[in-house]
Amino acid sequence: MGVLIYDQVPDGVDPLSDPDVFLLQEVESASPAKLRFLLIRKAVGLCQVCADMWQEKRYDEAAAWMIRVRDILGELLDGVTDRSNPAATGVVDLYIYLLKTVLVAEQSHDVAALKAVTEILEIELETWNSFVLQESGGSLSKGIGAPHAVEATIDGCLSMLNLYA
Repeated sequence: MGVLIYDQVPDGVDPLSDPDVFLLQEVESASPAKLRFLLIRKAVGLCQVCADMWQEKRYDEAAAWMIRVRDILGELLDGVTDRSNPAATGVVDLYIYLLKTVLVAEQSHDVAALKAVTEILEIELETWNSFVLQESGGSLSKGIGAPHAVEATIDGCLSMLNLYA
């Protein structure tokens, strides 16, 4: 997380108690890998919220959040820039599959299909979390990826694709 710069905080916002200020600072100072991690984490949370809303028959509210889920998945897909890399092809295919599954699930409010998307995203989240820890000098050894991961270049950053999905 970056250092909070108080002169960038809008008037009337307490930088010590407003979580949005800290999130903004985290996003602004994040590496490309950390940004992917944050996007995937948000998508997981929104999928879970939408599944709950569908079960409660709150379809209109869920529809607004599903737009955001599709936006995030599209942004993750757009972030795969080295399409000549064989691992990148698998990543592209994965996000296209997730987008299609989300669209079909949304049409019929299919909670099971949305939970399947969530499970795949949770695996991706775990992989990106491991990579971000490694990138930031966390407890993982440098240069050693998870045994279920393939390296790819995404957004100019060495990235890993989780093969458990």
